[in-house]
Amino acid sequence: MLSIIVDIIGIAGFVLSVVNVFYHFISNRRRITICFGNYDLNEFDRTNNKELLIIQFKIANLSQIPISITRIQILVNETLFESESRPHIAEEFTWSYGDKPYHNVVIESKTLPININSLGAESGYIAFVVPRDKISNYEKALNFRICTNRGRAVQKTFLLHEDIRV
Repeated sequence: MLSIIVDIIGIAGFVLSVVNVFYHFISNRRRITICFGNYDLNEFDRTNNKELLIIQFKIANLSQIPISITRIQILVNETLFESESRPHIAEEFTWSYGDKPYHNVVIESKTLPININSLGAESGYIAFVVPRDKISNYEKALNFRICTNRGRAVQKTFLLHEDIRV
């Protein structure tokens, strides 16, 4: 009788351990949503035929542990271009009273890595130097490769203004 109870407790412990392992892997996997929004193409390096692409982004971490976006690349004509390692001016606002400006705000693009807390989010702008005239001002989707500190790199076509789960 005692050996049957010990066997039942052992089997129950084993089943709970297996369930706990599956729960751990499911809850700690990479679960983020990314939305790329408005973008602007600016002249950057006329002699080398390059322009600066500044694109708005939102990234939400849906998992229970923090995540870092370590690399973002854009795919243009089968070539990957890295995000810029230095910030560029994305937007600039000036408030004035009459003819006198009294407040100026400059929003710069983010640099990598982007660290996001558990169940947190991050938004801003990211900049790329791309060949001139390869991206139009009317794109509906762009191809990106996203690398994080968890899991493999993901290369996808992102529809602009839509949340895509990665």
